[in-house]
Amino acid sequence: MKNRGKFLTLSLLILLVPLIIGVTYPFTESEPQLSEEDRAVAETTQTQTDSMTSISFLPSVHIQTIGDELPFQERTLRIESTFIFENMGEFSTLNPLTGQIRGRGNSTWVQLPDKRPLRLHFDEAQQLFTNGTIATDWILLADHGDRSLLRNYSALHLARQLDGLNWTPDARSIHLYVNDEYQGVYLLTDERTFVPTLRLTADEDPTISEYFFEMEWRAHLDGEEGIDFVRVNSHPDGIVGDSTAEAGFNRDYLYEIIYPATPVLTDAHMIYLQNFLTEIGELIRFGDFEAISERVDLTSLIDFYLVQELYKNMDVGFASVFLQIRGQGDERRLYHGPVWDFDISAGNAYWMGIENQTPLGGLYVAQRHYWYWYLLQHPEFVELVNTRWHEIIRPAAVATIQHIEIISDIYEGEFERNFVRHAILGIDRWPSPTHIDEIQTFRGQVTYLTDFLQMRVTHLDEIWGIYRPMW
Repeated sequence: MKNRGKFLTLSLLILLVPLIIGVTYPFTESEPQLSEEDRAVAETTQTQTDSMTSISFLPSVHIQTIGDELPFQERTLRIESTFIFENMGEFSTLNPLTGQIRGRGNSTWVQLPDKRPLRLHFDEAQQLFTNGTIATDWILLADHGDRSLLRNYSALHLARQLDGLNWTPDARSIHLYVNDEYQGVYLLTDERTFVPTLRLTADEDPTISEYFFEMEWRAHLDGEEGIDFVRVNSHPDGIVGDSTAEAGFNRDYLYEIIYPATPVLTDAHMIYLQNFLTEIGELIRFGDFEAISERVDLTSLIDFYLVQELYKNMDVGFASVFLQIRGQGDERRLYHGPVWDFDISAGNAYWMGIENQTPLGGLYVAQRHYWYWYLLQHPEFVELVNTRWHEIIRPAAVATIQHIEIISDIYEGEFERNFVRHAILGIDRWPSPTHIDEIQTFRGQVTYLTDFLQMRVTHLDEIWGIYRPMW
């Protein structure tokens, strides 16, 4: 037992010392490329590429607004509209669908007003993707802060290959026209809070009811504590504080409840959720691994974590972390998913430290949220992560990199139309750091993304190689 502890301590020190002392890892000149073996894996696991690339042009969505209200001006304004979908395969529509549009997003709505995201609501539920969800609400992501236009798309594509996550939104790049004016390339996705897909059940008894909620630091801006969100891990500084390991994770975490909703949702449900999450946090910080595994679905947590870690997703410490409580009795556990919001990942955020704008530098996401940080101090959890990375996540990541290359090659001219409409290549703008601003072509932006992910795969191979069970 003593030797086991020494080996674990040594392993953690080898991995974490560069993170703690702030060592900078610049891009190397000899960037690793995918091996022939990896490319073979990619070619055999591309389950969606053929169906998506049967034609060499993107679908188009045409929206005509009804009335005098102007779109893209007021985020909460619902505007009556009609919709036509072209080149969407089985879903192409000859006759207009009816419904409403409204704005969505937070930072993207405020910081990037020249291309804003939208929420679509149809009067009747629609199935936009083959074998996909049937829903009234859908999302058009502008991806205006990501000049590759593929970070969100590729992360969702990767997550859909993983069986540990209950559900991941489908996505497709499209050309958007509003009132006959071309708006650029958008990403059409499922509404990420589509509860029926998660197969949850509400109950008046909070100990039986299932839950769906989001870690969202902005919840206090529009909602009321105890009614719309719960506060966990309370600290004297409230939500003001550093969310990194060096600061001791001294901040509050706000969780905005999505399901159940009123009239089922009561104060008792909110108190139950707060107590449940507080218990989970204490178990992860101070409990033994067996107790943790009895309260948390580790496969969904690991899949969620490794997708975030691969992309070095900036948001994971404070927002867009979706969670569920499912099951009854001994089977009741906390589940992670779906993944969401990767536009400021893979080096695409100016406020990240320079070592975090590269694919190197160790484990980034483990420093953004204390759950992952403390879990990685359990050798049993490390071994599970190690196995899951090498057997499941890594092959899917390699396949996703190849998928990005195929999609960008086939649709390069289609994607470039976006930058004729929005001349944002090669200029200084939010949220990107200088090295992203200086890339003047769409092809260069995609190459940066694929190089980042390739190097990140290699770097995580090295990290989990250190962790290979030395105990």
